[in-house]
Amino acid sequence: MIVNCSKCATGYTINERQVQGGRVLLRCPTCRSWFSVAITAARTEPPVVTPPELPKLKEIDLDDTNESTESHPAAQEVADSASANGSDQTAVEAPLPPLKVLIADAPNPFRQRILNALNRVETNLETVVADDGRFAIDRLEDFTPDAAIIGTGIENVYCFEICDYIRSKERLKDARIIFASELHEAAWNCGEPESLHGADAWLSNASTDEELLTRLTRHLNEARMTHQETAS
Repeated sequence: MIVNCSKCATGYTINERQVQGGRVLLRCPTCRSWFSVAITAARTEPPVVTPPELPKLKEIDLDDTNESTESHPAAQEVADSASANGSDQTAVEAPLPPLKVLIADAPNPFRQRILNALNRVETNLETVVADDGRFAIDRLEDFTPDAAIIGTGIENVYCFEICDYIRSKERLKDARIIFASELHEAAWNCGEPESLHGADAWLSNASTDEELLTRLTRHLNEARMTHQETAS
């Protein structure tokens, strides 16, 4: 850096890095006068940032291709973008409401098999289990089942009395009633009973687990159809 004496104007070269604090007091060797010099820090320019080179867009002439716009990649990109922006108007199916099921029977292995099969059925279920007939009727005061599985050996109240109670109530009349009979081995070859006392179907413990699952699935599907028809 070149500085000049303020009195005699003699020029001198000084090293800027030896100057601290931004100002220095100098004495001119020629005229012996003192003068001060301010050192201004060199202005630093901000670094130049070069933006990354963007990839070149591929030119697509839709008139020169045999593909339709529905299957063309460019059209698919437009469709994906519209879907991401909420422009997709595809209807979303609402989840089905839970089916309500009453299991009324004394605790026994067949009732447990029925419960196990219901847990395997891919249906949204709301299940109420009653150990005897009186409790089942009490629960029917505030519970409206779509299907009722009633054990023929239930205690305190006969199975057909529970069936009659359900059929007598307007809000319960559409419930699908299934009798669950725990047959003795000697009666396993018996056919369907001639009278179900107003019930819709009959199950027995002679069925295999897969047969029980299949029949319960069919009964629940029919109960759901009845439920949907009533709701509409």
